[in-house]
Amino acid sequence: MLKRILAGAMAALMLIGTYPVQAHAARQTDANVIQLKDSVINVVFLLKEVLKDRYSSAEEEIKELIREKGYDYSLSMDSFYDQPNPFKNADYIRFLSVYMSCKKYALDNSINVPQLREIPFLSYEVTESTVKDYVPTKIPHYSQSDRVLDEFILNGDEYITTPTEVDVYEQQQNGHFKTTGEKKLIVPEEKDITYIDVKLSVLKPEDMFEKMGIGRELVDDDYERRTEMIKRVTSNQSISQTVFINLPSVGITSNQGLMEYAPYIEQLDGIRRTIVQTALSLIGKVPYEWGGKATQPGYDTIWWSYNEDNGLQHGLDCSGFVQWTYMTSGFPSEIYGQMGSTKAIKSSSLRPTTLDGLRPGDIGVTNRLGTNHTGIYIGDGLWCHCSSEKKTVTVSKYNSFSIYYSPAEDPVGIDESVIENYMSCEYIKNDNICKNIDTQKSIYYTLKYSYEDEELLAKFISLKARGDGMNCWIAVGEVMKNRVASDMFPGTLSEVIYQNAGGGELSEIEPPEEILNVAHMVLSGQLKVLDNPKAVFFFDTRDLCSEENEGADGNESEWDSYPWFTTINNYVFYSM
Repeated sequence: MLKRILAGAMAALMLIGTYPVQAHAARQTDANVIQLKDSVINVVFLLKEVLKDRYSSAEEEIKELIREKGYDYSLSMDSFYDQPNPFKNADYIRFLSVYMSCKKYALDNSINVPQLREIPFLSYEVTESTVKDYVPTKIPHYSQSDRVLDEFILNGDEYITTPTEVDVYEQQQNGHFKTTGEKKLIVPEEKDITYIDVKLSVLKPEDMFEKMGIGRELVDDDYERRTEMIKRVTSNQSISQTVFINLPSVGITSNQGLMEYAPYIEQLDGIRRTIVQTALSLIGKVPYEWGGKATQPGYDTIWWSYNEDNGLQHGLDCSGFVQWTYMTSGFPSEIYGQMGSTKAIKSSSLRPTTLDGLRPGDIGVTNRLGTNHTGIYIGDGLWCHCSSEKKTVTVSKYNSFSIYYSPAEDPVGIDESVIENYMSCEYIKNDNICKNIDTQKSIYYTLKYSYEDEELLAKFISLKARGDGMNCWIAVGEVMKNRVASDMFPGTLSEVIYQNAGGGELSEIEPPEEILNVAHMVLSGQLKVLDNPKAVFFFDTRDLCSEENEGADGNESEWDSYPWFTTINNYVFYSM
């Protein structure tokens, strides 16, 4: 697949840099610049495949090293995954310029140079590290007697997971216990866990000349010319939002996760059923984002969009998922407010439980002196958790959990309306899990648009903003959807789109899968970055001097009489 993409893009690679540099090279009416833009976009998608391929290769190399040396898998891979996007601040434009200039020089001088896929854009260093992991230690649990003041009864066991001072009890003749006033320090047994700490680094553009085997002085003029030409039609920020985007592998409308695990739901009732069904409802439907937390119960339409702060997609991390599940299950903030991180969970007042006493809906946490993980138990040794490895919510065996909590015991203050607003479901054995789906915040919603509508919108997004990054794709799609609902525009999506683009130019476009997916999610109401139904105008700032956008002063958009709403990459959005 990658070889085919590489071969198909070679002509585009060589084309860039052959155009004359014009004062207004971004004018869409200039056929050369349209061709340049198309060439750059093709190369950007090529680079996306190359970088993803290198990232995946590094991932597999590290996994093989872990298996070979016997390092702790979860800690080692957490070190790999729990890093911001390594390419977030990469100078993609100069990556391309270096490669194209060196490739042209090599062709002109019959020199062999590496192919794009052979360049080590991503490298890593590993350092062996060891942490202490406390083994949970069982101690007697004493409860206040409800018959005799200042006396206690032995009430099972509890576990401590860190060095803890506990009261010393003395048994009385009646079988009860009293504290002696003394305390003793109990230190759980420790075990060493050896893992590798992984640091990722990205190749610098100036170092690419050495990798290509051609000195910069030999190609400097051509290199700078190509750089300027690419900057005229795209930006590093736009490319960053195109590289490493991850979209749902399971359709947002699909209840596949609930169907697969229906038996685990059907055997439960009450609040535990609500917790488990809520957790399972998010399988494959939110990206993993290190540090990602829920801001509200229910599905968040900002999920999957690009987070410029860390170069990742907006989503949830492991504790964010657990917190979201309890929040969306109607628990009060006094409960879910203690789930903001694994550290917070471990130091919380949540009711502890044991492995033997574990029930569906309970929480498990690893107990390390470093990065930890958490998830929700669904039964039969299976945990629902937001996995940095799978990059979304998944279900799996997870044997590293050693501390357990049961917030579902004797719940107080459950808000049933929160649950109803998220998901209106009836569970039917051996049949569709969900029916009666009609709430906006639910993952299960009624589609208002056909596949033909989605494909047409994807073509329009590709025409206008294919090279401008995911957030721009989403925003352009939102504007078209907003226009359908506005009295200022025609009442169907096809009419709105054909009002802004000719059928001929749209018919020639084959939108990439990512943009088709974005169009589907936007039309379904599950993906927004503008989140403003009045945002109905946009223009590309690179077209400010083109005839179709030329205003009275020759340098203003016709939409400037409307309120500015926001700017995303090269596009400005206005509301009515």
